[in-house]
Amino acid sequence: MTVRIVALIGTVCALLLPTAASAYIGPGAGASLAGSLLGVLAAIVTALAIVLFWPLRLLYKKFKGNKQMATETVEASEASEEASSGAAE
Repeated sequence: MTVRIVALIGTVCALLLPTAASAYIGPGAGASLAGSLLGVLAAIVTALAIVLFWPLRLLYKKFKGNKQMATETVEASEASEEASSGAAE
């Protein structure tokens, strides 16, 4: 039993010691990683911009719609005045 514990502790200690990786990641992998990160960042920024500007878009449409309604109301009242003045003559 003690031999197993000593062997286990020795194995864990050996696995935790740092060693040189001797690995090389070329520039192609780095460029791929950078491109992926930029894509994710662009998606997040776009999503935030849409969420933040959506109320402003609705306000713009509301005010623009009110101006169009006011113009249509004035044109309709002018047309009805012309029709009523034409009928009176």
